[in-house]
Amino acid sequence: MIMRLLTHFLVLITALLLQAVVAPSMAVAGAVPNLVMLTVLMIALFAGPGMGVRYGFAAGLSLDILSGGEAILGVSALLLLLAGYGAGLAGPYIAASQISGQMIVGGAGVLALLLAEGLFSFMLGREPVSVLSLLQDAALSGLYAALLAPILGMLVGRLQRGLPEPG
Repeated sequence: MIMRLLTHFLVLITALLLQAVVAPSMAVAGAVPNLVMLTVLMIALFAGPGMGVRYGFAAGLSLDILSGGEAILGVSALLLLLAGYGAGLAGPYIAASQISGQMIVGGAGVLALLLAEGLFSFMLGREPVSVLSLLQDAALSGLYAALLAPILGMLVGRLQRGLPEPG
C-alpha cells in the first residue's frame, strides 16, 4: 500500500511539474494539454473508482493550491474527484489496455471537465467567457487529450502492473 501511495504521489508531482513547465510550450491552436487531468483519468481507468477518487481529489486540491488564488479552493478537487470516480467506473466496460478506450476516456473526460469548469466559473461569478470560446477551447483540449491519452495510458499501465495488489 505504501509503495502504491508513493508511486501515485510521484506521478502527481511529475504531472504538476510538466503541467507548469512543459505543457505551455506544447500549445497547439491555443489548446494546452492538461496532463494532470489526464493522469487522473488514466489512473482511475487502470486502478478503479476508489483510487480515482483519492487521486483526483489530491490532484485537484494541488491544482487549486498552486493556482495562486486564481481558482476557488476546492472546485478542481471536486471536479477531478468526480472525473476519477467516473473513469474508474468506466474501466471495466472500456478495455483499459485498448488504445481506443484510453482515447475515449481521455478526450471525453477532459472535454467534460473543461465544460464543467466553465459552468462553475459562470455560476460563481468569475471572469466571463463566451460560450463559443468555451466550447472551442474544450473541444480542442479534448482532442489533444485523446491524442495524448494512449501515451500516458501506456506509462500508467506499466506503473500499475508493477505495483503490488492492495490488501
